[in-house]
Amino acid sequence: MVKAMNFNLIPLLISISGAVLVVLVQHLLRPYLHPSGLLAIFLGSAPNLLIGFWFPFSILLRPRAFTKAAYVWLFPLWCLGTLLVLCWFEVAMPFKGAQTFDYFDILASFVGVMLAALFYYRWLQSKLVFGAEES
Repeated sequence: MVKAMNFNLIPLLISISGAVLVVLVQHLLRPYLHPSGLLAIFLGSAPNLLIGFWFPFSILLRPRAFTKAAYVWLFPLWCLGTLLVLCWFEVAMPFKGAQTFDYFDILASFVGVMLAALFYYRWLQSKLVFGAEES
């Protein structure tokens, strides 16, 4: 008998794999490939794209912690917060290593958050098991 997949693990897998990919891009691909042209633009903005996609799913690490009704406002709020923080980092340049302003990074952040919202609302939301509604 085939056991049903536990879709509640997907946000955790997205978050872990996204974080690993950001580290891979920042510490391996960009320093060792020395890209130019479009590849340089893509790899330069890839961390923003990846974080924009995976970070909103961090609110869903334990879907049963809240009801589906709570996630109606929590997930969009988390998406907006992710976008605002990524844009703030781009403008404020708060620490060494984040000392470059790039419009492509802001665009990549926006695209990443929009892809996360599309993935969540078009597919994942219907698969997750949320906490029980209070009667």
